[in-house]
Amino acid sequence: MRAVPSSVPLWLLYSRLEERSGAVVKARSVLDRARQAVPKSPELWTEVIRVERRAGNTGQAKSLMASALQQMPRSGLLWAERILHLEARTQRKALITEAIK
Repeated sequence: MRAVPSSVPLWLLYSRLEERSGAVVKARSVLDRARQAVPKSPELWTEVIRVERRAGNTGQAKSLMASALQQMPRSGLLWAERILHLEARTQRKALITEAIK
């Protein structure tokens, strides 16, 4: 991590390793440091949102998604994550049109 702090795949693998070992708090911490090192990475934001969703914190995941979409409103990855995993089925059609715009 010290040698290549801008490597997004390395940060992702490190956080997944921590999460699999049962340290969800440590995984969050790793991803927070990663977002500071590479602030405009939709992959890191998506992983943070997924960690929160897997931990059962849907409210926090939605809050993080709102922040991520404010910083990167044109990110297809973030829009796809929001539409497929964070919103109710009845709201998806409206969000798809919003994402296309």
